[in-house]
Amino acid sequence: MPSPAAIDRAIRSQRRFLPLELSNPVIAALVVVALVIWPVYVFPAGYPQPVTFALLLAFVCVLIKDPASVAGMIRKPEIRLIALFLVYSLVVNSIFSMFYQDPEPLRNSAYYMQVLLGCIAINYVLRTEPTAPRLLTIAILGALAVQFVTFAVSVPVQGVRATLLFENPNQLGFFGLLALAFILLLQRYTGYPAIVSALGAAVSVLFVMLSLSKGAILAGFALLFLYLLLAPIRDRRWQRLRPALLIAFPLAVIAIAVIYRDQIAMLGAVADRLAEIGASSDDSFAGRSYIRIAIWPQYLLFGAGEGLLNRWEYPREIHSMFGTLLFSYGLPGLGIVCVLLAVVWRRNPRDFIIYFVPILLYSVVHQPMRQSMMWTLLISIAHFGPVSGTRASGYARKR
Repeated sequence: MPSPAAIDRAIRSQRRFLPLELSNPVIAALVVVALVIWPVYVFPAGYPQPVTFALLLAFVCVLIKDPASVAGMIRKPEIRLIALFLVYSLVVNSIFSMFYQDPEPLRNSAYYMQVLLGCIAINYVLRTEPTAPRLLTIAILGALAVQFVTFAVSVPVQGVRATLLFENPNQLGFFGLLALAFILLLQRYTGYPAIVSALGAAVSVLFVMLSLSKGAILAGFALLFLYLLLAPIRDRRWQRLRPALLIAFPLAVIAIAVIYRDQIAMLGAVADRLAEIGASSDDSFAGRSYIRIAIWPQYLLFGAGEGLLNRWEYPREIHSMFGTLLFSYGLPGLGIVCVLLAVVWRRNPRDFIIYFVPILLYSVVHQPMRQSMMWTLLISIAHFGPVSGTRASGYARKR
């Protein structure tokens, strides 16, 4: 592993924007395409989207080219735990599918199969491509560009929650939140000028605001605050300014919202939306369907399976990742995911807190478990853990 000083010298001597040297160009291209088309929803919600097929094809290519590497990645703790959760979900959902003679629960397990295979494909690129951070950054910027072109063409109506290429506004808000986390996480490994990350982060925040998703807006604010608080800074001048920035950031956000609320319609819409917190019907215990856990506590032991919502008095999905885990997969399912989060946290505690804790805050009131990119972010944080103190456009770590 090169020293940090050697890596910095390599970055200064190589300012190319595109990573031209690829060890596995086909697999890398498929992963990039998958991330670029991530926001493109062609089929109705609940069905596989183009990103699914691109990641599955990338996995097949990895399996054909290097099957031994796939077996090695399965032994990695974070991948193994995702696989364990998949197996447990298959067992639970198979039982309820047979009992009710309905394949719907198994379809949810199929999503987690896609998550596992996609994580293996992306982890392979992270392990084998020296320019993986650049590849992922370019792909995320491409996805943001696709959405921005859609925004520029359609121009959503002010005060109306935008969806752009997604099925609903919450998906757009979560996309912006994940893109923001990816851009900030990868920035110090690419060697790109700070303006590249700043533009990507600004567009990501724009989409979060356009979605008017309360969960995404609050989680995005938390992410930016944690980034200012904990992100590594090498420049001593910026280190000295950090305390002032931590105070100025929330004050500036509040001041801009108050001063320009009437002049900028989007700020007024965001402020009105946040003012509804606690007053909206869906902010209640029953509105988020948590009440199902209290009414049928017997399912907390091993789970009730995911789906078949007509079984319940309140036939709505539980709007919480943790609530869904607890009710659908019981204490074992929730325990597996909690152990997975603990493993990644121990590997890279600072980045986990900065980039994934806000995702978990969002997940308290939403159910993003079937979003492949959320798990991709978690796998990326685990991968970069041992080298989180370096900037690396040319790093290559065999893990």
